[in-house]
Amino acid sequence: GLPPRAALGFGLGALAHVLSRLGLLPGVDEEIAAAVSTLREGVERLGPASGPDSPAKSAARTTLGRMLVVYTTSPAAHAAGMRLKAQVNENGKSPALVVPFPELDHNDIVGWEVLRPRRDDFVLLLLRSADENTRTSLRVDVTRELLAEEFHTILEFRAAGETMLARTLSLVQYGDYLSCYLAEAAGVDPVPVARIEILKQRLQALGE
Repeated sequence: GLPPRAALGFGLGALAHVLSRLGLLPGVDEEIAAAVSTLREGVERLGPASGPDSPAKSAARTTLGRMLVVYTTSPAAHAAGMRLKAQVNENGKSPALVVPFPELDHNDIVGWEVLRPRRDDFVLLLLRSADENTRTSLRVDVTRELLAEEFHTILEFRAAGETMLARTLSLVQYGDYLSCYLAEAAGVDPVPVARIEILKQRLQALGE
């Protein structure tokens, strides 16, 4: 079967269908339809048939051999960012870090100062909501300016779609593609997670 991380759509669709039939999520069918439409557009923009300069492919090339740092601008974007981190770890076999606005402006931005000589080892990705208010947008823009000297590259991807579900899934889709392209660029198989299996075996042997 599919790895759990590759089965999000199946689980989400089934859960939404059940809750809709129980009357617990009125309007969810329309939400799903809108999200599917947004994701189909995303396949054209980000999928394998997209050009070499598509956002996910170019981000993967830039991230190869570097640590990806993801800053998120809303709770929904942060949820997608947490999945992106896990996908980069498991599919791309690469490190990643995710931190939300505005919390990061109270501490995280200071922590990069001593690493400035190693700026080429880090890529910053701003994972942005489509419905940011003016205050959040200003905060993100000022933070980006402050960190320009701390990172090899600063990338940005903004959610697409008309609904919260569509926008969140568009960020998830971007992260999933990015992680798979990263695996391809690194010449690794995105499916196996050998270290996790070894960890489980060793813990089991210890009675954990």
